[in-house]
Amino acid sequence: MLQRAYVARAVPAFVDHLRREPDDVEAMSAFAYLLLAQERTGEALAIYETIAQRLPGDAGTWEKIAACQQLLRRPDQERAALERALPLANAAGDATRAARVAARLQVLAGGH
Repeated sequence: MLQRAYVARAVPAFVDHLRREPDDVEAMSAFAYLLLAQERTGEALAIYETIAQRLPGDAGTWEKIAACQQLLRRPDQERAALERALPLANAAGDATRAARVAARLQVLAGGH
């Protein structure tokens, strides 16, 4: 209950902050995460896509886009986002993320 109340108060605060600071990518990402907690996946996805336009080389953002696509049951779009994330994670030397993304791609490949 407390968590739900916190999220309910936090969302308007993020909206207000992002009106004043529309380029705050960290706040955008945190806001998108809160939207996911409220099961507002489409709205979260739109924010992550905006972040990806601003930071196209961020593997984490592409992985979050893939997670949204998975929740929305869009395997082709999920795969495309993961395929963007994998080389970026490898280039950044993020072996943990690269392994996680590669494993998810293998699961998707087995499904089709």
